[in-house]
Amino acid sequence: MSIDRSSRLNGSRATITQVADRAHVSVSTVSLAFRESGPISARMRSHVLQVASEVGYTGPNPIAHSLKSGSMGIVGVAIAEQIAHAFDNPTTIETMNGLSLALEEAGHSMLLLQASAKVDARTLRRLSTVPLDALIFISRGEPFTELVELARKHGIAMVGVEGPYADDISSVEIADEEGMGQLADIVQAHGHRNVGVLMRTTRLGYCGPPGDVVPIDTDIDLIANPTIQGRLRAVAQRFPQAVRVEAAARDSNAGEAAARALLTSNPDISVIMAQNDLLAEGALRAAQASGLRVPEDLSITGFDGLHLPWLARSLTTMSQPLEERGRCAGRLANQIIEDPHAVQHIRFETSFVAGDTLGDAR
Repeated sequence: MSIDRSSRLNGSRATITQVADRAHVSVSTVSLAFRESGPISARMRSHVLQVASEVGYTGPNPIAHSLKSGSMGIVGVAIAEQIAHAFDNPTTIETMNGLSLALEEAGHSMLLLQASAKVDARTLRRLSTVPLDALIFISRGEPFTELVELARKHGIAMVGVEGPYADDISSVEIADEEGMGQLADIVQAHGHRNVGVLMRTTRLGYCGPPGDVVPIDTDIDLIANPTIQGRLRAVAQRFPQAVRVEAAARDSNAGEAAARALLTSNPDISVIMAQNDLLAEGALRAAQASGLRVPEDLSITGFDGLHLPWLARSLTTMSQPLEERGRCAGRLANQIIEDPHAVQHIRFETSFVAGDTLGDAR
């Protein structure tokens, strides 16, 4: 079949009507051919796409399509820290994997946004021009105050993973405080009384030593991150004499430095309860460096239930469904794109994982 390529050569963009005329089909058939599904045979789709390729037609204009449908097919995903740090953490990776799968199934593209509680005016102006159908916060408890207000101003539907929380934001949360309370009960049943807590950092982007070792309930009401605060409260209720130290970051190196600070200031500590598994991994390294046997001399627990294949020990921890919460956030976004009033609040439970790092108090 000979095709006239003049429409490609004369500098003008080929149109869907030209493709329909040259392929001897209707415009609606051409439109169906460019979709991933629809009432069109594989042979007809192949024929139409071949004709479109030869005349230089690349598909329906996305802007025109969005004006007609009222949707751009783009979902923004806001992350509260630098991208390099966020994707260096298995917690974020597993959540994002579930989220991307759910959005892909619904035909939505994902746009990553690096944001925080305070967003400068230039960033706000730039974000206000991005045509988003929905905005998902992978906050892990961090606030996004100004970005939330910007989304409200532009009528963008929102979903928060562990926050931010509001009546007009669909949410996916974990029973953090209850899970940590269950773990603390188990630790208490092993006879532990001298407890140290490795607290997740509230200082995103900070580079420096860990914070001071302080009583666990010190200024607890001033902690803005509800995830961190809830887990601390759960331990404080069972162990009011416990102490805590804020790690400089959320990784194992920060956990090791913070655990050293705990053990140096409080050598009688018999158990370290870390607020995530990577901090717990660092505590294991600190114990080994100090000549302490785990769990004979020092017990260590984590939180998250991460798959850490490089870790030689089986960590005692609380597991949360990280990938499933990501999928859930994606499904909620799909629902509110279809119906902005379909706000839902989903809560996942945690489960105890009995590893080999918790034993009876010495």
